Amino acid sequence: GVFINPALVEPFGLTLIE
Repeated sequence: GVFINPALVEPFGLTLIE
């Protein structure tokens, strides 16, 4: 992802929404 979001997180601490 790119945007920081506490609900949907990727392994890098970012969201799945890209």
